[in-house]
Formats: sequence, structure tokens, C-alpha cells
Amino acid sequence: MNENKQNVFISNINSFLNDLNKDQKKAVLYFGNPQIVLSGAGSGKTRVLTYKIIYLLTIKNIPAENILALTFTNKAANEIKERIAKLIGEKFSKKLVIGTFHSIFCRILRKNIIYLKGNKYNANFKIIIENESKDIIKTIIEDYFSDALEQYLEKKGINDNVKMKIEIKKLINSFTEKISFLKNNGITYKKYFNLQKEIDKDKLHGIHFFKNVYQKYVEICQEKNIMDFEDLLLNTFILFNNIQILEKYQKLFQYILVIFLY
Repeated sequence: MNENKQNVFISNINSFLNDLNKDQKKAVLYFGNPQIVLSGAGSGKTRVLTYKIIYLLTIKNIPAENILALTFTNKAANEIKERIAKLIGEKFSKKLVIGTFHSIFCRILRKNIIYLKGNKYNANFKIIIENESKDIIKTIIEDYFSDALEQYLEKKGINDNVKMKIEIKKLINSFTEKISFLKNNGITYKKYFNLQKEIDKDKLHGIHFFKNVYQKYVEICQEKNIMDFEDLLLNTFILFNNIQILEKYQKLFQYILVIFLY
């Protein structure tokens, strides 16, 4: 936005705010300590976030590069960018960092991958989907833990080929979901090896080899330079244990806005 357009926008701030209801206006104008806005579906969360960003840019004169907006869908991120570009110009929208958690964290990882502790990745890592994760886990179980799998099936009393295939598929799905859950909770395979209660539960359910499958899965992903969606979150969390990287992004992103769906 050029200076004249920005001045016009600021002078018409009351008209700008009239697009919002009382609660939305309150959320947009709040400035200071951390803020949480609770609202249901269709209540204008995207509108509020859009106008909040515009308010920070034009009224509070916050540099665009110091604002981070996190959404849960690419559609919402693109919608916010388009609205901002339409209202105050592409000059601002292009500099803003807006995207999903996964897309923003992926960007951060690619830029700083050499600082990731225990790193075997390079910046060109590929992102895989759930079905690809399941294929890797299937290969691991069948190639590296065939004896353990046989014992598991025997304990279940399964010796029919059709039933075996069904049970193995269920086991693969279970392992995939469990690995995703652990990663989302910041639990690496190394940490899992120290969770004796969980390991005891695995033994009780005949899947004592799960911890080894988890480890092998991580090792193969690193060797192949691939990450699943949970890796994007977990590895960024690990990356921020590096105090220099953490401070770098704390300084860069001084205003963080999040649309959280519940």
C-alpha cells in the first residue's frame, strides 16, 4: 500500500471497524498481553484474524515480517492473504508469514536443518503421507521382525492366511497411529525406550517389539531423507531446543496469531 492509500485507510478506521460486531472489534483492537478469543463455527474467526493483522500493520506500524499467522487449512491462509492484499495492497501481504502449522514448520526446518540435533536430513527432504508411512512400517515388521510377528499371531491364535492378513493390517495401522501420537506429544523413540510402564504394556499386549519398530522407522526415514507430517512438528520442537535458533525466531515473530479449531 502506498503512503496515500495507507493514510486514507487510517483516516477511515471507524468505517473499517464498522465491518465488525462488538466482540470482533474488541478482539481486533486489543493490544498488549497474550489474548485468547473463543468462538464457534461461522462466527468470523478468519475475518477477525485478517483485520487484526491489518490493524497491527497500519495502526500499530508493526513490520509485516514480524507477524506470524498460523491456520489449520491452506484455504484459510490463502483467504487471509487475498483479503489483506485487496484491502491494503500486496506489498504487505507478500511479506506476511501466513500458513498452516505444517507448512510454516516445514519452511523453518528447510532453512535450519543443519542445526537439527542428531540430524541426518538435508534441506530437500520429502514429505510423505500416512499410507506411505504404513508401507514403511509394513516392510519393517515383515523384514526385520518376522519372528516377533509370528509369535504375536500365535498368541492371538491366528493361523488362517486371510485372518493373518487382516490382523497384520490392523497391527500396522495400530503402530502407525501410536507413532503419530507419540510424535505429537514430543516423545521420540529414545524417550520411549525410557518409558518402562509403556514398554510393560506393550509386552502385555504381545507387541514388545513396537519400540524397535519405532526406532527402525525413524532411522529409515532419515536415511531416505523423508519426513511424515508429525515429523514436521516434532523436529521443529527439537530444533527450538537450540537456543540460538529459538531466539532468532522469537525476535523475528513478535506477534503470533493462531486460528484454533475445536
